[in-house]
Amino acid sequence: MLYVHRGLDGKIDGTAESPQIGWSGEELAESDPEVQAFFAGPPPTYRQLRATAYRDNLGKQPGDYIITLGDVLDVVIAQVETMRQALTAPATPDFQAMLAKIQTIKQEFPPT
Repeated sequence: MLYVHRGLDGKIDGTAESPQIGWSGEELAESDPEVQAFFAGPPPTYRQLRATAYRDNLGKQPGDYIITLGDVLDVVIAQVETMRQALTAPATPDFQAMLAKIQTIKQEFPPT
């Protein structure tokens, strides 16, 4: 039996011989036609492999691309704003507007 991970499209995008953090725990036999189709296809590109690793390692809730993207954006935007303030550089109107929207969203949904 193999543990499988499914992408947003519902297709298998990874397999493992043991349970993985952030995966559903779904198991399929190696003889399952869906598993066979996964292995018969072209090998994943480095970008696909990186996307899976980023999804499973960078977010605060592994296994979800969208939540991971939000977590990474929070870190990057906070770092950019810290650097901007340290340089006493003015923020562009678009950056100011984005920061205001982010602040509103964070106030509406504080960490729990």
